[in-house]
Amino acid sequence: CRHFFCPDCYYTIREETPPKCPLDDIDFKLKTSCCLPEGSLSKSRVRCPNSAYGCKEEFQLDNMNYHVGCCQFYPLPCIKCGNTVGYNNLVSHLLHSCKFRGNETADPEPAVLD
Repeated sequence: CRHFFCPDCYYTIREETPPKCPLDDIDFKLKTSCCLPEGSLSKSRVRCPNSAYGCKEEFQLDNMNYHVGCCQFYPLPCIKCGNTVGYNNLVSHLLHSCKFRGNETADPEPAVLD
């Protein structure tokens, strides 16, 4: 396998019998496996996990929690049809593309959005 692991995970995997990659269950070859230096993963650039909902942001991995906490593309279920849409697209979805637009849902309770 070609996965990289931080030192803590690398040494945990090495202690398993037999050592296997936890991501793809392939035998973990100690001679060819890679342990990255401490802190190097946190500086890697990654895409927002909400990219499937339209977010284009890229940032260092150690900034992910901050970004995700304020990302306007956070996925949530539509209160009428249950489809998952990005927070910033919810109103547009309800007005234009929800299959139940203009109809009442089975649950008449009003939804409260934060």
